[in-house]
Amino acid sequence: MNVNDWLNDRVILETYSGSMVYGTSLPTSDKDLRGVAVPPEDYILGIETFEQSVCHEPDRTIYGIHRWAELALQGNPNILEILWTPENYFVKRTRPGLMLVDNRDLFLSKRLKFRYLGYAQSQLHRMTRLNKNANTNPERRALVEKLGFDAKNSLHLIRLMRTCLEILTEETIHVQRHDAAELLDIRLGKWTLEQIYAEERRLAHLIDQAIITTSLPTRPDRKAVNQLIKDVVRGLL
Repeated sequence: MNVNDWLNDRVILETYSGSMVYGTSLPTSDKDLRGVAVPPEDYILGIETFEQSVCHEPDRTIYGIHRWAELALQGNPNILEILWTPENYFVKRTRPGLMLVDNRDLFLSKRLKFRYLGYAQSQLHRMTRLNKNANTNPERRALVEKLGFDAKNSLHLIRLMRTCLEILTEETIHVQRHDAAELLDIRLGKWTLEQIYAEERRLAHLIDQAIITTSLPTRPDRKAVNQLIKDVVRGLL
């Protein structure tokens, strides 16, 4: 089967994502889309397989529901954000898609500390391991050369760590950032490298404290998530 023949009709949830939703976009920023689709029964009951579809202009990634669920259970931040994106950023919401949103707390656990900090540390590493030639955005490249570090990586470092702390203390994910203005200042190079490191250390300390006191479970309830995915898929076969 040709994926393009059925994909749009089988999307159950689709949102804008990235800086547009965070509130940290620039005039040159892309508008990214992410979503979840339930493939036809040939993919559920037969031998066809579908994990994801990626296209550009606009940048759009649609995940098959099984692939999406596995990534969500692993604590992938980009995947989880779909469920906590504010309603005004949704492109498509169906009843099966809302079943995922209504049960989003099933994916929250202490395990997210390690996933979010892992992603944050990768941003920290990339922030000072400069590769100007790989950066095709001339404005970003110029800022890197001026500062001596990549301010966009700094933004994501701080955003991910603050989000991690909020998950452990508030048991929710704030995708649309209340601190967007401050994060935008970081992206624009208004924070020094010393300020970035100081905030990283402060947040790491608070996260270490929060993991002790949080009431989140140690890991997601895989059995409950499995039943949720079965219910969603059954409704579309």
